[in-house]
Formats: sequence, C-alpha cells, structure tokens
Amino acid sequence: MAKISLVRPPYMRDKAALTERICPPLGLAYLSASLREAGHTVQLIDGPGENPMRMYSSPHPQIVCHGLTVEEIVSRIDAEASIIGISSMFSCEWPMVKILIEKIREKFNDAVIVLGGEHGTALPEFSLREAPELNCIVLGEGEVTAANLIQAIEKGKSLSDIGGIAFLDNDRFVQTGLSKRTVEIDSFPKPDWDQIPLNNYFENDLSFGVYLGRTMPIMASRGCPYQCTFCSSPFMWTTRWVARDPEDVIAEMETYIEKYQIENFDFFDLTAIVRKEWIIEFCTLLIKKNWDITWQLPSGTRSEALDEEALPLLYKSGCRSIIYAPESGSPKMLKKIKKKIKPEKLIESVSTCVKSKISTSANLIVGLPEETKGDVLRTYSMLIDLAWAGTHDIRISHFSPYPGSELFSDLQNKDQIPNLDDRYFYSLLSAEEQKENGPYTHHYSKPFRNRAILTGYLLFFGLSYLRRPWRFGRMIRNLMAHRSETLIEDALNNLEILKYIRSKKDSNAVLSN
Repeated sequence: MAKISLVRPPYMRDKAALTERICPPLGLAYLSASLREAGHTVQLIDGPGENPMRMYSSPHPQIVCHGLTVEEIVSRIDAEASIIGISSMFSCEWPMVKILIEKIREKFNDAVIVLGGEHGTALPEFSLREAPELNCIVLGEGEVTAANLIQAIEKGKSLSDIGGIAFLDNDRFVQTGLSKRTVEIDSFPKPDWDQIPLNNYFENDLSFGVYLGRTMPIMASRGCPYQCTFCSSPFMWTTRWVARDPEDVIAEMETYIEKYQIENFDFFDLTAIVRKEWIIEFCTLLIKKNWDITWQLPSGTRSEALDEEALPLLYKSGCRSIIYAPESGSPKMLKKIKKKIKPEKLIESVSTCVKSKISTSANLIVGLPEETKGDVLRTYSMLIDLAWAGTHDIRISHFSPYPGSELFSDLQNKDQIPNLDDRYFYSLLSAEEQKENGPYTHHYSKPFRNRAILTGYLLFFGLSYLRRPWRFGRMIRNLMAHRSETLIEDALNNLEILKYIRSKKDSNAVLSN
C-alpha cells in the first residue's frame, strides 16, 4: 500500500477583505478517509489550519496569505511519501499552487505529484504545461478516481486505462474524461478530521458563514442540477444533484457535537435545498433531537422550496442564516445566464424567511456579458424589493469569468479573456484588480460599472435602515458585545480582530508589506 501525503496550499485573500473564510478542508478530509479505508497510509497537511491567523505577503501586493509558508508545508511532507496530492479548489490560488508544486518536486524527485480540485478540472492541459513537475490531474469528484489511480501506479499500469484523469504523454495531452459520479454518497466514509488541527479553527472563531459558535463544515448533498453559465459546477460535478439520507447527516452532526462540542454547522452544499420533502424531513428529525445548536447555508441556495411551510421548520430546527443567489434583477440577463428563477417568487421567499426570523442575504453580479444600463436598473429594482422585504445583507460582485464556466469558454473563444497569467488568476480574488478589469459588456464603461456597484450598496442599505431603523441600533449593540447575527456584523467584528492582529508584535501575526 502507498504512503500518501495530501497537501492544502496557503489560504489567500484580498488584503482589504473584512472577512476571513478560513475553514477546515472538507474535500481533503473526505479524500483522506477514502484512501485510508482502502488501506493506504495517509498524511494530511492543512497549510492554513496549522496557523490560520498568521499572515504574510504574497507575490501580489493586494493579496495576503494565511498559515504555513510553501517552504514550511514542503518541510512537513513525509520523506517516504511516494504520492503527493495537492488540492486546488479555486483558480485564484493557482500562482501559489504552482510554486508549491515546484518546491515539492525539488525535494521529492521520485514522487508522483497529483493535482485535484476545480482548478485542475477546469484547466487540465494548461495546468500540466504551466507546472511540468505535475504527473497527473484528477478530474471532478475525487474519491473513487484517486483510489483507481493509486492502484494503477502501484501495479505499473497505463494511466490511459484510468477514467477521470488528465496527464501528458511525451508532451501529448491525454484526458480520459470525467469519472462516473457516485450516487450512493452515504457509502463514503465520514471525513477524516484526525489530522486536521480543528482547535485552531475553533479557538480563532473561524467559519464560512456568520460566526455563531464552534463551527463545523458539513455536506448534505453533492452537485447542482442547474446550469448557471457563470459557475464552474457543471464542469466539475456535472448537473447531477445527489442528496444524503437525512438521518445519516444528523448522525454525523451528533458525532461532532459529542466529540468536538460543536455549536454551529456550516453546510457547504453547492445547492442544499432542491427537494422540499428532503428539507422538511431533515428539519423534522433535527427538531426531535432538541439540540441547542444552529446551522446555516452560507454558499447560496435556491428559493423554490423555501416557502411558508418549510421556512418556519428551518428556524425551529436551528437555521439562522440563508444566502439567496438571484445574481440579477433583469429577466433578460437571468435567461442569458440560465438562472432559472422567478424574481417575484424569490422575493416572496425572502419575505417569508425574514418573518421566520432567519437572517437573509443575497448575491448579485454586475458586469455580465451583454448586460446593459437598463439591466442594471432592473437589478436596482430587485435591490429595492429585497430591502423592502427585509433582507439583512447583500453582496454585489464584479463579474469575473471563472475557469470551467460556460461564460469563461465563450469569452475565451471570442478572445475577450486576457492571457492566463498570474495577474489574471489574482484578479479573481483581488477587488482592486476586478475594478481594473472588464467589464465584459460593450454596453457601458468600467467607471459606470464601478459606480453602479457602489450605488447599489448605498441604495440597499440606505433603504434597509430607513425601513427598519432599529436594526442599526441592534447592530451597534452586537458589535459592542462582539456578537454577530448577520454577515455585515460578522465583517465588522472581523475588522476589529484584524486591527488587533496587526497591532501584535508577535512574529506569528505580522502582516508583511
């Protein structure tokens, strides 16, 4: 059996960001558990988790890194590891991942280096040629493919016989397609958290959503049945949505409550709520447990199943925060990006969510290809409706063509994507770079787009606090108590934390400029 080291690169974020979404690596924990069950010896190095509040500069002046440095990560890899797997879930990490691959190869000349995650799945040939030290890329869902790949390597079989991978054969690019999705996802062993420094996350109040106490990531489903053109999910997961048995999810939650004294769960699902009957069964079972815990949906979800029957059950079962993802208020743009929602139904769901005492947020995008000024005005109309309905927060993003998405491919075919250099990948993360790039529509200018985003925020929060002035007072009280109920409060609380960290003289908490 093989000796395998799984590596997570440093966490990267915009220096100006008010939130730190440093979370335990759920994907690597699942992969480690599957490989250990297959009999392999697995080492897992969580670069960010080893020292999450330590910050240092990246090659880009606007971006900082958290955790171990590349050199420190490499120094921890087992000297006898024959296979080294690197996770790259986000393309914005690629410049740092590329350096990590290079440094690993310098020390481990004979090891097989494998890349997994959404970046490699979206850009396999590019990644292999940009990082020639790589031996192979696992495409899509990784557990079964990785096990098959390792077995082939151990037996000296041809990689061409393994489905779901990509590699170079004497400079010839070979891709064997995506491996078949696993339908019975309850059959996967539960995540291997034994090698993850979870206490470092707990002690630093880190979570992906609103911080509501000791937080654990969990996943109740995989994939998304929709085909939004700005999203890389269809390329990574196909459009197959598979849900776990609600009882199995609750049993996993119970394990974490007992073992780690967990108080809150962040659901990492791409689209957690698709079937109404599933969420009702889950909430009903959870209510019967009568646990004093909370849970939230910080990744964005659909509104169709969130109605007057379901939402009160969500609150009663402990759900305290939901992010909706309308993306645009323009029916024309919704159709173009294949966002199959009805704005009036979404607003109705948001209103019911607020009445059910659940904190709500909404994600919107400005600068989509072919978007006009009229489309932006329609998005403003949705912002007004969201504020009037009681939405607590919004996030308005610049459109960035993300590798693996349909819009990325379309724009690349039209020569509208800049060179795929480090600056492009950093621009997926840096707000300053996003302001300077695009827009990818010829109907308005870059300054108009930047002003439109600022105007959208002012419009939403101005109307929101005029409509419900008591919320401002509650926010001040929560900030004074260092408590968060909404994303904006979480961001402002994190700002205070960052000020504290930056004032420390300890070398483990210095922000290098």
